[in-house]
Amino acid sequence: MIRRIAAFVFILFMAAPALAQSPKDRFLDIQEVTSPGGIKAWLVEDHNVPVISVQFAFAGAGAARDPDGKSGLAQLLSNTLDEGAGDLDSQSFQKALSDHSIDLHFNSSRDDFYGSLKTLTRHKDSAFNLLHLALTAPR
Repeated sequence: MIRRIAAFVFILFMAAPALAQSPKDRFLDIQEVTSPGGIKAWLVEDHNVPVISVQFAFAGAGAARDPDGKSGLAQLLSNTLDEGAGDLDSQSFQKALSDHSIDLHFNSSRDDFYGSLKTLTRHKDSAFNLLHLALTAPR
């Protein structure tokens, strides 16, 4: 019994600094933001690491929406969307990603289509330009 009490006091003592922090210090500050076009997103900022990481989804754009006779279209799209865009062929597009350490991926499920982008903040213009090209002018 004394060991349990001693263990409880030790845990309480060790946890006291965390419990004394304000809620803002203990939890992520999640902000809801809305684009000029009405797209809602959640933003979590942490300026300790110079990385931008974005995940997005197009709800209802997955394999369930593949046209009749063209099953696998959403999967094919997710597998090839980063294989060149705009005036960049596949090798040039992949080189631009690699040269700037940009991680760009797409995936689809039955119901949704997903994408993710991770880049160093100093390469954000290149990263978002390549993402824009992939989504609006794929080859």
